[in-house]
Amino acid sequence: MSSPEPVVEERQKWSPWTIAAAVLLLAIFSVILVGTIRGCFFANPQQAAQTEDEKKKAEGEKKKKDEFVISSPIVMPSEPKVPLPVVKPGHWETTSQSMTANFRDFIGDSRVSIVNNQNQPYAVPKTPFAVRSSRPVLLNKSRRKDTETTILVPESTQAINLYNELEERSIGYGIPPIRTPLTPMPSYQYHFVVLAKEPSRYGFVKSLDSVVAPFDGESEADDSQDPVIYSVALLSAAGPAVALPDNPLTWTSTAYMLWDEVDPGDPVTSEQEKAIVDWVHWGGQLIINGPDSLDLLKGSFLEPYLPATNGGTRKIAADDPAIAELNKHWLISTAKTPGEPLRVTAPWSATTLKLQPGAAFLPNTGELFAERPVGRGRIIVSSMQLSERDLINWRTGFQSLFNGCLLRRPARKFREGAFGDVTMLWADENLKGRRLDARLNTNLRYFARDLGVETAYQYVEVNDQPISSPRYNRFGQAMPAQAIREYRPPGYAGGLGAWNDFSAASEAARTALREAAGVEVPGADFVVLCLATYLVVLVPINWIIFRTLNRVEWAWIAAPLIALAGTWVIVQRAQLDIGFVRAHTEIGVLEQQPEHPRAHLSRYTALYTSLSTTYDFQSPNLTTLFAPFPTRADYKMIFGEGVTSINFQRYDDVRLVGLPISSNSTGMVHSEQMQTLDGPIRLGKSSATGGYQIENRTNLELHSVCVVRKPTAEEVRKTGRGSEGRWIGELLPHQSAATTDRMSRLPDQKFTFGDERTTEAQSIRSPRLNLEPMFRLALDPKFIEEGETRLVARCDEVLPGETITPTASQVRGATLVIAHLAYAPPPAPEKDVNTRYDIKATDNKSEGVLELQPGE
Repeated sequence: MSSPEPVVEERQKWSPWTIAAAVLLLAIFSVILVGTIRGCFFANPQQAAQTEDEKKKAEGEKKKKDEFVISSPIVMPSEPKVPLPVVKPGHWETTSQSMTANFRDFIGDSRVSIVNNQNQPYAVPKTPFAVRSSRPVLLNKSRRKDTETTILVPESTQAINLYNELEERSIGYGIPPIRTPLTPMPSYQYHFVVLAKEPSRYGFVKSLDSVVAPFDGESEADDSQDPVIYSVALLSAAGPAVALPDNPLTWTSTAYMLWDEVDPGDPVTSEQEKAIVDWVHWGGQLIINGPDSLDLLKGSFLEPYLPATNGGTRKIAADDPAIAELNKHWLISTAKTPGEPLRVTAPWSATTLKLQPGAAFLPNTGELFAERPVGRGRIIVSSMQLSERDLINWRTGFQSLFNGCLLRRPARKFREGAFGDVTMLWADENLKGRRLDARLNTNLRYFARDLGVETAYQYVEVNDQPISSPRYNRFGQAMPAQAIREYRPPGYAGGLGAWNDFSAASEAARTALREAAGVEVPGADFVVLCLATYLVVLVPINWIIFRTLNRVEWAWIAAPLIALAGTWVIVQRAQLDIGFVRAHTEIGVLEQQPEHPRAHLSRYTALYTSLSTTYDFQSPNLTTLFAPFPTRADYKMIFGEGVTSINFQRYDDVRLVGLPISSNSTGMVHSEQMQTLDGPIRLGKSSATGGYQIENRTNLELHSVCVVRKPTAEEVRKTGRGSEGRWIGELLPHQSAATTDRMSRLPDQKFTFGDERTTEAQSIRSPRLNLEPMFRLALDPKFIEEGETRLVARCDEVLPGETITPTASQVRGATLVIAHLAYAPPPAPEKDVNTRYDIKATDNKSEGVLELQPGE
């Protein structure tokens, strides 16, 4: 067999075209390579210098810019760029601050505290805790972001500062803290908010006598400074957002709001709308500039509460009957200063007010103003522009009209002060000692906060020298110290509406909690008794039983079983005595206004723990506020004890984080929120009988239900009518109970319906928390307004809406329910006795109201 021929591998030869293409590619790559090397090592000097300049310029601009740009905070409500934000001591406030990260994204936390001039945080009174507000902050590079924080302002008139810390989460890096001085408002001072399309038209409000009260002293010892009754904030509604809080419980420092040409669907958020409605129901007063605002408010959140709608346009000329009526009833004319009537130089554009149910025209105003009560607050609407030049320049009438009608404040009189200038006082002699009284400057009231709070400045006689250094006359005889008068503020700096842990309601809740918690360590007699019983059962009884059975050896087997049984008995006994492990006790106050389905809920919570525990509180309700609650009014920090900061967080939910409670002790927390119920507890009429009835439209089981009414002074004078009431007892959810317009006269007894509550408690087997001190407060005629009808009841459960971690093995709770069913109609407004021009007839007009010229 012949061998195969070897395979000869044929080499492929490059064609001329292939060789040419390869040479061309090689030449192109060589050019690129040479250009690159030349650019690196032999760069154009001009181009290199330009590149270097650009780098230096970029670095210079970076050095000029701070890494973070954080603006000064504003405290809502506030005009922009206020140098020293004002805050109300003892109130919760909402702050807003813009932040920008210039060079990179930032994820961190903002922590805000209220500190003194030494940067030390203020503790909650009578506790070792300070509340620090914190929230997450996410900043995108070079994009401005406004962050809002809710803070508790301490009840202090000393130096207070806002202390802001910004810290990055990943590395713990933070910018230097920023401290902003704050201006505390006096107890009598509140906010007057103007929300308008053109707020500059209302600059005259800041100079009104109702806003800055002229005072020149009642004696030479007085300070003659004019007190600012209202801090006026002129807010524009033309921007994308309005600097108003979205939590009604941070509106407590605001007394009035003037609304003009605001489309509520544009700058006002839904949460701000709810806050405004709640604020009005608890006593806020809303003034609406009618002609242009009424149409904008159609279909809005305010429409159900408006006193009137637009009944058609009209012109108000000089001869209009409404002008004549204003001149007749509001013109102030005295022998010294004859009054100047209101003159309309050019017809006013106005609207005819068509009254809504429950509303009425203000007396003696020519149907130019309509008013409607909303809860304990009110809404007033005007037919014409409130900023009409002729109106606000009416020197002898407008100031009185504004004070009496728009603000609904008492009539005033002007006289010469101790230093020869003008002093303003109340015309009613019964109000003589209440020149500066928060109760006359705001109508806002919360039962849990304001009950029994002193609010008026008072004159106090003090000695002009200390007793240790008496003065002597020329004969060497000791001279008695001369008493001088000082005008001193009330003991509580927060005025009305403040977060108050020592109001009458808070004190009653603290007493009930201390009684209910019953935290007592078993005494020596309990230990001796348990030990003696254990030994008797273990030795003689155990031996006798098995000796009788002729099984003495079984006694050794029974011994450990007896020990286990004894341990179980002692544990159960100790659990009853000291709330073994953890116990949660809550006393609540639920307050509701007429026909309003939302209620103000105050919770006072006591937590006992046998082991040291750190508690967290959480609520999905964004109106919730938390703070530690003092366990006793006489608490004092021991030497060396420091203040512990507790974080209050409000973002997607509300939390109080990190409250420590030591072993075998009780800690307390105070929280409040606005809670939406299924409906109101109301006074209605039966469709079947046509008679009056109490309707419980909530899901609450009400016990110890009673209804009381306090007559007005006029009713007492005319008919001798006294306080009335009716006992109902139990009122289940969505149940009604018949009543009458005229209830039974309450007998003269120490505690209203006290016997009925005692009888009801005896018929219930399970023990209930003692709410009797709180019932007595709620039914005390001293704390009921004239003409008010209210329902008072109890609900024996812990209301939902708050979670406490870790949970307790024992939970007990009860809530006092106060439903305001009706208030008396307000009295007719009164005009002032005289004007400031009676005292200084030569005053320029600008010292009264700024005279506006056309176009201003």
